[in-house]
Amino acid sequence: MKLKSAQDMLKGLLKIKGKDKFETAENIFILMLLTCSVLLSLFIGIAGVIPRGLPVVGIMISSFFIFISIISLVILWIIREV
Repeated sequence: MKLKSAQDMLKGLLKIKGKDKFETAENIFILMLLTCSVLLSLFIGIAGVIPRGLPVVGIMISSFFIFISIISLVILWIIREV
């Protein structure tokens, strides 16, 4: 019984489709923000062991996508309020 409710909660968290197109876009950018944050943490940890190469590129790319998703969320919230 508890497992089924945990699965329902997870499905509710990963629901991308919103009531309108703005809410759907907001859900997509929030999911992208969370995913890239986890990737950034992972690449920072790997860069502690391997200071050159792929981890550094991964840090730069995930930081860029975090920046883009934050700017997009701010623009969406401004458009929604106006």
